[in-house]
Amino acid sequence: MSANKSSRVQALGELKQRIKKGRPAPSKRPSRLPLNKIELIEDVFQPRKGGALGTIDGQKHVRALELALKHNQGNPLEPILIYWVGDAWACIDGHHRYEAYKANGWRHNVPVKVFEGSVIAAFAAARGNNVKDKRPMSPHDKSQFAWELVNLTKETGERVYSKAEIARMSNRSTSLVGYMIHVLAELRKQYAEPPLERWTHALKCFNDGPCTGEDVDYRAIMEGKAQRLADKLRTHFGQQLTDDPVITFMALEKYSPELVEKLKVLIKEETDREAELDLDTDF
Repeated sequence: MSANKSSRVQALGELKQRIKKGRPAPSKRPSRLPLNKIELIEDVFQPRKGGALGTIDGQKHVRALELALKHNQGNPLEPILIYWVGDAWACIDGHHRYEAYKANGWRHNVPVKVFEGSVIAAFAAARGNNVKDKRPMSPHDKSQFAWELVNLTKETGERVYSKAEIARMSNRSTSLVGYMIHVLAELRKQYAEPPLERWTHALKCFNDGPCTGEDVDYRAIMEGKAQRLADKLRTHFGQQLTDDPVITFMALEKYSPELVEKLKVLIKEETDREAELDLDTDF
């Protein structure tokens, strides 16, 4: 499956077909597995762009876990959460732990915990599960996840999860989820094939009118550039910028007063936008 060719929800549909055509899960649930018996299906079960190693933060997290393995007297990390996908066990939570075992050259079976439930519940658990060595998702990733949950429907056409459940699982406000539900309903009225893959694109179509041309994920392009700049800053300065934000602010003013003024405007606009989305409006 390729995230460039299909949306995550479409990839989930393909996985459901794979499970349907496959074998029932083994009656004996494993508590440990060889690493090479755990499949990664990141199009469905990895909520972060670029996967576990896609950013310097992700790479550092994997290295920290690898270091924990080296100094843990042979003890493994927390169990990887797995799910039966018709012909194999797949990792639904624990991608960084998987990469840490791989980098460590771990030769023993690794602890696993089987997720019991539907593939849709597993899809949600891949994002909502909270273990002590799990990295947090960005606000953009959380909003995209909420939008994907809003798009999940049963065969009857009903949503799989309620507004409150989606808000809890994605850590987004109920008003934002309610707004997403409203946008989805309106787009389905306007388009035979609504633009449903990305929340930012769907919102643009809803606000600006008919969607024409290529669906370019400009937000993802900007976030990629921002991540590369953040990685450079972190590599060069470490924690220096965050240890003393007052000095950092003063340094930015000396570097470019114009930049500081632009940042103030951007922060206000972002704060106002979040406040508007969090208004308690019923749809």
